Amino acid sequence: MSDSAANFTYDPDQNGLGSAEDKSGNILDIPTGEEGEVVQLDLDNDLPEDPNDLCVFLENEKCDVQYWLAIGLAYSRKNLIDEGLEVIKRGMEVLREGDIMPFEACISWLYLKKVRSAPVEPIKGPNDQPLQTKGDYHKLATTYVNNATTKVSNWYINHLARGVTSIVTGKFDDALAPFDKVIKESGNSNILATMGKARVLYAKKNYKGALKLYQSALAARPDMFPDPRIGIGLCFWKLDAKHDALAAWERALEINPENEATNTYLSLYYMDKALSDVESQDFAQLYAKSLGYTQAVFKRNKTNPAAAISLATYLFSKKNTPAVLKLCETVINYSNVPTLISEGYFWMARSYHHMEDYTKAERYYNMAESSDKTSILAKMGKGYVQVANNDSASAILTFENMVHDNPNNPEALIMLGLLCSDPTIPGYTSERKRKSVIHLEKFIRLSKDKNEPVPIEVFVTIAKIKQGTDNNGALTALENALSTLKDNDKAASIELQNNIGVLHYTMGSLDSARTYFEMALEECEKQKSETESSESSEKKRIEAEFLVSVTYNIARLEEAAGSADKARSLYHKVNELAPGYIDARIRLAYMDVAQALPDAFEGMQKLLDQNIDSLEVRSLFAWSLRRYKRASKNISDDAEQKHHKRTLVDYNKHDIYALISIGNLYLTIAREIRASSNSDVEKKDKSYVKASEFFAKALQLDPKNAFAAQGIAIILSETKRAEMALSIFIKIRETLHDVSVYMNLGHCQVELKQYSKAIESYEIALNRFKGGSDPQLLTLLGRAWYARGVSESSLESLKTSLAYSKSAVELIPDNPSLKFNVAFMQFQISDVVRRLPETRRTAEDIKFAADGLEQAIVLLNEIAKDKRPPYPANELEQRALMGQNTVRKQLERALEDQEEYESLAASKLDAARKIRDAEKAKLEAERKFKEEEERKRQEIMAEERRVLQEQAREWSDRARMDLEKREEEEAEKRSKKKSNGPKRSKKQREGSDASSDEGISSGVSSDEESAKDSDSDNELKTTSKRSKNKSTGETEPSKKKRRLVKKQSDLSNERIQDSDEEEPLPSEAGDKIQQSEVVAHEADTADPDLFGDDSE
Repeated sequence: MSDSAANFTYDPDQNGLGSAEDKSGNILDIPTGEEGEVVQLDLDNDLPEDPNDLCVFLENEKCDVQYWLAIGLAYSRKNLIDEGLEVIKRGMEVLREGDIMPFEACISWLYLKKVRSAPVEPIKGPNDQPLQTKGDYHKLATTYVNNATTKVSNWYINHLARGVTSIVTGKFDDALAPFDKVIKESGNSNILATMGKARVLYAKKNYKGALKLYQSALAARPDMFPDPRIGIGLCFWKLDAKHDALAAWERALEINPENEATNTYLSLYYMDKALSDVESQDFAQLYAKSLGYTQAVFKRNKTNPAAAISLATYLFSKKNTPAVLKLCETVINYSNVPTLISEGYFWMARSYHHMEDYTKAERYYNMAESSDKTSILAKMGKGYVQVANNDSASAILTFENMVHDNPNNPEALIMLGLLCSDPTIPGYTSERKRKSVIHLEKFIRLSKDKNEPVPIEVFVTIAKIKQGTDNNGALTALENALSTLKDNDKAASIELQNNIGVLHYTMGSLDSARTYFEMALEECEKQKSETESSESSEKKRIEAEFLVSVTYNIARLEEAAGSADKARSLYHKVNELAPGYIDARIRLAYMDVAQALPDAFEGMQKLLDQNIDSLEVRSLFAWSLRRYKRASKNISDDAEQKHHKRTLVDYNKHDIYALISIGNLYLTIAREIRASSNSDVEKKDKSYVKASEFFAKALQLDPKNAFAAQGIAIILSETKRAEMALSIFIKIRETLHDVSVYMNLGHCQVELKQYSKAIESYEIALNRFKGGSDPQLLTLLGRAWYARGVSESSLESLKTSLAYSKSAVELIPDNPSLKFNVAFMQFQISDVVRRLPETRRTAEDIKFAADGLEQAIVLLNEIAKDKRPPYPANELEQRALMGQNTVRKQLERALEDQEEYESLAASKLDAARKIRDAEKAKLEAERKFKEEEERKRQEIMAEERRVLQEQAREWSDRARMDLEKREEEEAEKRSKKKSNGPKRSKKQREGSDASSDEGISSGVSSDEESAKDSDSDNELKTTSKRSKNKSTGETEPSKKKRRLVKKQSDLSNERIQDSDEEEPLPSEAGDKIQQSEVVAHEADTADPDLFGDDSE
């Protein structure tokens, strides 16, 4: 709403050019040559279409400037700007010898007015002549403004013209100075300058400041044109006071019903109100009212960009794309506002998008974005058209940029999340999957914050991404989807309930899976009963498919739960509901074979004959061949291999199951070949090569097939390339949830001597897939611990290996191989214990090994008597005999040595312990002695401190008492002298001056002796000072003396006083020893003459 915020129009009265109009009406009185005669011209109704005759009349009558200007501007107000320019230019030619500056200023204003209605780029007019552009008119206006300014630089009309010129070109900073200058010079009385400044403040988003100026302009001149109410309404709109904006615009419309700007803004107001609630009952009425204002503008001005874009929006809703394209071209050609131009390109793009011309649509979306970088709609449209044009990679980049610029844009988040979840788009990686979940979950949070419903597809997509890697997260997403349906009072989705059940089944939660499957089945029955009378065959077909799928899933659940009879019954029901549903028949055939029923293989053969081209059936038949037929060492004679070969040749050469199965057959043959000769080695290598070829072919067809990749990894492992195999197994582990993966990982890690990791892999396989009891995995764990124990010479690791071997025997007690493993480990423990140094073993370890050795001897003898011993019986018996004769004696000697070593070590340890205890006791005694000494020292110091404090208090009390006594004596002496002293003549007093000092000295000395005897702290009060000799400038100690002052008898009370140059006696409270601790310290270090004679 900033395109027409200030529609500055030249007006002679408002700009101060002056005119001769009759203020009672729009009548111009033109004087003639005859004195007193005038010709009246009605400027509203009598202006001729061709102003030539009128110009001739003005020229003949030699009319002044104001008449030419009044008539030219009258044409301008009627929107006949070209005719107005013709009149002004003609007057400038006629009066060229006079003051033509007003003409130039007026022409510049008229050209500025033409800028608004001119196209941006050159286009052909009605006569196929190119129309002048906004830039052309702006250059002309600038030229005339510069000419006028050159002649009179300080004329305010020129300043106004320069300010308006800057506004038209969007240079608002340059416009502010001219307006401020005019306002200052006019004393705030120039209304146009005030409105110009308001327009600048509005552009700078200072809406409150702009509003204040517009209101002041309105108060100063209510009939001002352009109407300040338009600007007032715009400011209110930006300040979110839309009702006040409506009131301002409606008042402006009452004053001038034909004002384009007012009608445009009222149209936008009602459109905004209508779109704020599209479900409102008033929507149609408000929308129609908005269109009414728009049509009023468009009828008066076919090139008004705002009206054209509003009509284009309406016509697009009616799918009238040709009219939309034409209107948008008008917007682009005649608007210089970036937002309007962007909208024009946007609706052109929408039109081409609707017509499925995606190339043009994307081009115009890009142009809309270039015109307005903040246009979210243009960016969204570009992303949508890229998706429609199968350029999803570019669409992802588009939406990523949108999310980067607007992180909380829900539309961009959901589109980006859905696109990133699509595995068919190039560049699909686990990182992109992770980002997809992040974007979709953020979209969910934003929707919940706004109380908006979340599309079910969002939850389903998150579940698809997390399934397999985070089944709990996938389950939560589907449950949220189901909850969303319930919150919106919608029927529960059968697909959601079924999928939740499948996830629970996958995670092993069979009871929870049964609950959701039964809920889905109940919903199926409910919908089936509701649509029995429906004529929609498609809907019935979909419901029947749902019923079949849910029933089949329940059957699989019962099969997994061990309820074979229930499962069979449900599979038969599925066959009744959908005779062509092959999966149920396959499961029935599989159950027959798995349970080894008498006619199972014949039933499998019959199923194959009925579905000879079904790859699922052929794969199951091959599996059954493996169970009923023994594989041949010559693969060409193997029935399973022949079956798979026929599948590849006759039915589908890309059947991945057949390729992997043949690869496994070659891998099995290679494993079974004993490389006893060069020819056997060659055969073994060829079998590995053939197996790898089939696995590689399967990977070409399905690069993510974990079984084929595992086959390649097994070949690498068995051909001594364990490191390469390990890297493949680690990747397979992320996708294939199978015990074989962890077993193979353990094999490779043992081969690479990564025993700790191997043990971890075997334990995961044992506990996660076998419930903690599997003889094979227990044996593998025993082997890994054994290898670790040998590598680290760790007896504890060997004991752990023995424990796993015994656990395997407990599961299969009669297995001679497992028994041999136990005996072997007991022999190994005996050998390791015997070789370990005394510091790393104990007598108990040797006894444990000796007991195990005895058990191993018994086991070896038992195994040697077995029908199928793992090794020749004589070798086992020899090993047992060696244990009896050799190893037993070695352990006995080792035990004797160990006991002797431990006894000696114990005695040494006991002696060392005693020495250590004695040393500790000594140190403890020393510590206690030091503590006692320190305690005594502290007590002595405390007592000394107490005594000193007491002494200090006594000294302080004595000093105070002596001081008080001396003061009393001196007071008594002065009183006696005053009452009994003889009166002397002046001569006698003068004669006694020679001996006065001696008398004074004697008196003072006597006082000081008395003070010395009192042991007071007077010394602290009368410390010596240094005074400066006035005659020599030297310094010498200043002695505190008492001097006799010669006074009259009436001043006898002041005969003895301290010298003004000495320190005054300190007050009793300030000079006493303030802290007893300080006194004690000073008393301890004080000079013996501390309270001595002051004169010394």
